[in-house]
Amino acid sequence: MNFVCSNCGCTRLEEIMINVTLSSEIASVGEGGDIDYMHYMPYGEYATAGEVDRYQCVNCGAHVKDANGETITDCDELYTRLQELDRE
Repeated sequence: MNFVCSNCGCTRLEEIMINVTLSSEIASVGEGGDIDYMHYMPYGEYATAGEVDRYQCVNCGAHVKDANGETITDCDELYTRLQELDRE
């Protein structure tokens, strides 16, 4: 199911989580404290479980809301809402 932001038209969606601990391997620390990280690590391999706070547009941060205007925090509800929006 594809996402299109009703606010800005962006098609990139992100999941915002809370109570998550994430670790990243550091490749080097440069002058002034600039940190270079190793290549992207797969999600879950270096993260502890948290909970979804919201789904939002990557570009403008608009929250995905259900038909009642409530912010969606569940992946099943997200899928259902995207289906509904696709039919509109």
